[in-house]
Amino acid sequence: WLVELNNSSNGGGWLHSVAFSKDGNKLCWTSHEGSINVADVTQGSPVVTKLKTDCLPFLTCVWVNNSYIDAAGHSCCPILYSAKNVIFYELKTTFKIVGFSKIKMIGKSNFEI
Repeated sequence: WLVELNNSSNGGGWLHSVAFSKDGNKLCWTSHEGSINVADVTQGSPVVTKLKTDCLPFLTCVWVNNSYIDAAGHSCCPILYSAKNVIFYELKTTFKIVGFSKIKMIGKSNFEI
């Protein structure tokens, strides 16, 4: 499909990542203002949905399957979104770091006298 999609009402803006869904009917992109966007041509004409988030800008987006998008960026925490029926749902996940310990420095530091 050949169509021009606007990233903002002014028609511009930085894009950080673009990805097609597995079936090729949806296009996802992330913008510098912290939004995630999906264009869906399943029903014929493109239907564009934009979700403005409170997150820092996303740098990447990946389709997990035809319905779920994983986005990550400056917030340093991946967020899973559902794009079923052109409706976004943020699936919150708590990440727990286990087994973290300080790394022991070997040799002299550049800051030691």
